[in-house]
Amino acid sequence: MKKYLNDAELIAGCTKKSQKYQELLFKKYYGYAMSIGISYLNNRDDVVEVVQDSFLKVFNAIDQYQPSQPFKYWLRKIVVNTAIDYYRKQRKFHLHVDISDAIMESRSPSYCVLDKLGTQDLIDIINKLPLTQKLVFNLFEVEGYSHAEIAERMGFPESSSRTYLTRAKKKLRELVMQYENRK
Repeated sequence: MKKYLNDAELIAGCTKKSQKYQELLFKKYYGYAMSIGISYLNNRDDVVEVVQDSFLKVFNAIDQYQPSQPFKYWLRKIVVNTAIDYYRKQRKFHLHVDISDAIMESRSPSYCVLDKLGTQDLIDIINKLPLTQKLVFNLFEVEGYSHAEIAERMGFPESSSRTYLTRAKKKLRELVMQYENRK
């Protein structure tokens, strides 16, 4: 077997249910899948579970993959949808209303603060959002889903999607201001 296989060769091996090719595809895209999962879930153990479930789905549905689209795009959709499904199953264990959201007043951060933030700072700030707000924020602002699509995927009314996004943005403003006050 060649040392480096391209995606087409790996996918062809996976369609034949070759465990070796599945392992190679898993190793090649594990970090990528983890980075997607981390942007949707707060707990690393949950992310690992979602990534493993996602790869099981990939291997079970590999014959449905369309080579006309990039494999990473197809994998990303599976990981995002698996994270959403996981969240929906676990939702009964999460509080839906963050008390601090109801009490705290919003303040607008100055643009100069945002200019000072690095990529890791932004990721850290987003990771401090309550899980539901983080999911809705990422789906709407990063992935480009509409509120109707988010509501359908998450299993709550469209108005809730808007509310969670508003709360997420308010919380992000507060977190950015806290960041500014620390500096």
